[in-house]
Amino acid sequence: MTQTTAPAPVAHADALVKTYGSGDNAVAALRGVSAAFARGQFTAIMGPSGSGKSTFLHCLAGLDTVSSGAVVIDGVDITTLSRSRLTRLRGAKLGFVFQSFNLLPMLTAEENIRLTARMAGRRVDREWFRTLVDALGLRDRLGHRPAELSGGQQQRVAVARALLTRPEVVFADEPTGNLDSSAGGEVLRFLRAAVDTYGQTVVMVTHDPLAASYADRVLFLADGRIVHELAGPTIDAVHGVMRRMEA
Repeated sequence: MTQTTAPAPVAHADALVKTYGSGDNAVAALRGVSAAFARGQFTAIMGPSGSGKSTFLHCLAGLDTVSSGAVVIDGVDITTLSRSRLTRLRGAKLGFVFQSFNLLPMLTAEENIRLTARMAGRRVDREWFRTLVDALGLRDRLGHRPAELSGGQQQRVAVARALLTRPEVVFADEPTGNLDSSAGGEVLRFLRAAVDTYGQTVVMVTHDPLAASYADRVLFLADGRIVHELAGPTIDAVHGVMRRMEA
């Protein structure tokens, strides 16, 4: 019988520990968290306030340092990199979508979309740019500055920026937190389509069971540890896990 080997995950965390402060004032945000993220998979991370979910995402994305453990992105342990090498890796291999959009107000939508690629010295694939712009409904908004866009349009610009360089992983931190249900749904549907159609890997922190239901699986954190994993999440199933955790 022929045995097949599962492909290596595009990203994984190994026994991550993150402690803030020292001595009697030390606060453990992560307590030995390990998880793997397969290519072309959409993972949501949930947990009550103070569970460590945002810290976990920031450590995975190289936006925060770890106290111990390893984070491996596309075969590279980013916890061993110098600041300059880590910055280059983030520009080349990672995409980011934040709750607050993080668009530069003096730039047009098109300039904001192209910004990360420009800073990384990456040539923009014009066909891919057009595909993203059209899929996100931004064709007639490219010349507008952020102040001239709705919140949903601004977040769609941020999503296009995150995907433009075809990153190994897109990290999304509460991407629908500042949006109404309609605009939030548009963003979530596109992230889901990016996984299904383009093979993108997405890791998203959210507090919203509806948002989590768009993912392939949900990791639940409590007190700095992964306490449950839910595959094929539904809104009701996510609600059920959260209620049990809160109890």
